[in-house]
Amino acid sequence: MKSMKIRYRKCPFVSKGLKQLMSLRNKRREIARRPGLLLEDWQRHRASRDDVKTKLREAERQYLQKEIYNNKNRDSMWKAIRNRILRKETRQTIYT
Repeated sequence: MKSMKIRYRKCPFVSKGLKQLMSLRNKRREIARRPGLLLEDWQRHRASRDDVKTKLREAERQYLQKEIYNNKNRDSMWKAIRNRILRKETRQTIYT
């Protein structure tokens, strides 16, 4: 048996309000997927999905701007920028 640590991208910019919006989006998706669905259910889900997506992007953008502004040191500034850039994983995760 081999155990491995699964790494994930840290999201310090996600607030309680955003988590509540994400929860509402997930509930609306569950409702929309039920049999006998209505078009309005899917429209509500899409609207909440788009709202969450835009607010997450805006929160991440503001967080990165604040990090860059607070880190006047060149090395610290680039460290903050590199942490936000998506990287390709070099190793594959193995589940046992």
